[in-house]
Amino acid sequence: MMDRLSEALLILVVGMGGVLGSLLFFYFVITLINKLEEKFLRWQKAKSLKPVKIRPTELKESALEEVEIDDDELTAILTAAAFASTHADILVTRIRFLKQPTVTSWSTIGKMNLIGSHIIQKSN
Repeated sequence: MMDRLSEALLILVVGMGGVLGSLLFFYFVITLINKLEEKFLRWQKAKSLKPVKIRPTELKESALEEVEIDDDELTAILTAAAFASTHADILVTRIRFLKQPTVTSWSTIGKMNLIGSHIIQKSN
């Protein structure tokens, strides 16, 4: 009887120790992944915050043939659009042109949800 009890106790300790060990292993792996993701996101944010100055004159000639707008006019248009959408005083401090738009189905769905969530005020 004591042999069975000691064997059961040994199986209990080894089994629970194995489970505890594997749980600790996965905890440390998940913690490491989270820290690496935080560092990557900080690096990506710091990289995206660097000011990129691209003037419309530096764009492709085909884009310039379609519409020619100077910086002051573009700033005025963007400020007016921001004021119209937020109804608050807006100061445009920087305009950054994207070289190539990255449009995915997820970003399109997210934009549609964001636009759909805005409350449109009807004027009488």
